[in-house]
Amino acid sequence: MKFQLRLRQSKTIYNAFKELERLSHKFSKNLLDATNKFEKLITDKKEIDGLTATTLGLAAQTAVSKRHENATAENRPWMITLDAPSFISVMQHACNRALREELYHAYITRASSGDFDNTPIINHILKLRLEKAKLHNYNNYSKNRPTGLVNEWSVGVREILGSSLCGGIIFAVNIV
Repeated sequence: MKFQLRLRQSKTIYNAFKELERLSHKFSKNLLDATNKFEKLITDKKEIDGLTATTLGLAAQTAVSKRHENATAENRPWMITLDAPSFISVMQHACNRALREELYHAYITRASSGDFDNTPIINHILKLRLEKAKLHNYNNYSKNRPTGLVNEWSVGVREILGSSLCGGIIFAVNIV
């Protein structure tokens, strides 16, 4: 497919690429900052029933790093975070459903409000992607891909989601 863009369109696309790069970086930074901001200090041993010794050791190390000098794997306090080793272990092993639910909710709503809110960034990224697609005479961004396989994803994804989305939601609810 040939693209014959006028100079004005070329500049628009170039600026859109630059802006998308900046927004993607900001999105990632907000997500990381929001992940790092979450801390759950636990002092009651009952709240962490089921966690492995390794997880408790990690939680104690995290607590020590946050100025709780007397924390050990056997002795409180423990600090749970949204970092993958902490989050995944709690979600897999903790008996405390309320703790799993709190962490799950915190994880899925990271960077969706407050100082690290990615909502306006997402909206701007979507707007720029649509603008780029339209400059290339496509109806949406997924069609603005160079390979035929990727062009068909938008249809394939809708088919997959239509058949398995409910199962995924049920699975996620059962984890919590």
